[in-house]
Amino acid sequence: MILYTVLMLTLIATFSIVLTSMRNRISPTPTSYRVKKELLKILLDETPTKVVDLGAGWGTLVFPIAKQHPNAKVVAYENSLIPFLFMKLRQLVSPTPNLSIERRNFYHADLSSFDLIVCYLFPRGMKKLKDKFNSELKSNALIYTHTFSIPGWEPLEKWKARDLFRSPIFKYKIPDKTE
Repeated sequence: MILYTVLMLTLIATFSIVLTSMRNRISPTPTSYRVKKELLKILLDETPTKVVDLGAGWGTLVFPIAKQHPNAKVVAYENSLIPFLFMKLRQLVSPTPNLSIERRNFYHADLSSFDLIVCYLFPRGMKKLKDKFNSELKSNALIYTHTFSIPGWEPLEKWKARDLFRSPIFKYKIPDKTE
């Protein structure tokens, strides 16, 4: 009976991830250890007040960011049910008071209050976010992406992670809108 229940829950979880991946046209993929390590080192120099991880997946990056920046309010947006529930469970086991986990499609979320945005999204997703970033983000907001750049934007800085693929990490800054 226990084996049957575990098998059924596994099948339901897998089916949920597959359906959401088909809808999103991307699966929840964790940031690799070496990319995470390099990005966290880069983020040490930042002093954000409000951070968002767009498509936080399993929480691989957002939990360490929240711990590294305890004075910042950190938000994780994830619309895939199983990774979202996994992060919620992780939050119960290892409370991170400045981290809020929301099951939400970030394309429909208001990003105007964030001063630091982190994302690991596929090229089509980055292209789709470009106009949203321009219209919603405040002046001087920072955007960090890895592996995929924002098409047509010139990064302020660029690094290479020490992983097998030499994955790029990009830093962008929203121009001052008062000029």
